[in-house]
Amino acid sequence: TKWLILGSAGPEVSTLQQILQAQGHLAPTQRITGYFGRLTEQALRQFQCAKLSVCSGSPNATGYGATGPRTRAALGN
Repeated sequence: TKWLILGSAGPEVSTLQQILQAQGHLAPTQRITGYFGRLTEQALRQFQCAKLSVCSGSPNATGYGATGPRTRAALGN
């Protein structure tokens, strides 16, 4: 339910990482850390491009690389 971006941390990030891992966007060997680093950002961008056709931009301009409302809705499905 939160806007998560590079540098975010906490249980919401852990949940995001688990979802991305389950969907194959984050390697199964990648440890769930609860920190939104570059690997999580890359995995989220892959998800957004595949699921939402958002393949460029920035968190502020297009939401690319952040968990805005559309991304959160898509992650829940």
